[in-house]
Amino acid sequence: MKTAGIFKTGLALLIVAGFSMNASASNDPTSTTVRTMEESAVGAMQISVPSDMETYVSVLDQDGDMIYSDMVARDDNAGKMYDFSEMENGIYTFKTITQHKVVETTFEVEMNEMNILREDISYRPVFWINDDMLTISFMNLDQGEVYLTLEDELPVNDEVTVLYEEKAESDMSYERIFNIKNLSKGEYTLTLTTGGQTYNYLFDK
Repeated sequence: MKTAGIFKTGLALLIVAGFSMNASASNDPTSTTVRTMEESAVGAMQISVPSDMETYVSVLDQDGDMIYSDMVARDDNAGKMYDFSEMENGIYTFKTITQHKVVETTFEVEMNEMNILREDISYRPVFWINDDMLTISFMNLDQGEVYLTLEDELPVNDEVTVLYEEKAESDMSYERIFNIKNLSKGEYTLTLTTGGQTYNYLFDK
């Protein structure tokens, strides 16, 4: 297996290696059961990222500063393995972002061993259009209030028209389906806000 050094800052060295695996890609846009990362045992010093979907990878130091970033392209037969065996002692966060999910794994490197301290998972809303049906699906694990607005991006008298707005009570699962067949041709923005995070979906009709 060929390895390559990606960056080196002081004593910190992150090694990335390719690996093969049988990963089945999910074609269901509502699916939130997506394998973003596999944890290895304490001391193994490696975290692998399968490539069943496009994944953005970053490594943060204890101060929250990004010290490495990468992108794992979608490829059903390959992935990447990140080796922290030569990282200097300290606490780091390994973060992966896919279309559906964000996983933040905080770990400590000490005496050539890696201890997984915690893993935080949050889900991103999924938007898609099929046969004039606009669907929003969101796994709301924090069960916070959800705010949804649909706006026309063609201003009238310099003002954006709000076509629909909703404030939904906290619930584990949030899903809405809209028939957009009768919308006029133009550009629209669907905005979902929850827990201090805002997600925008732009589409043309």
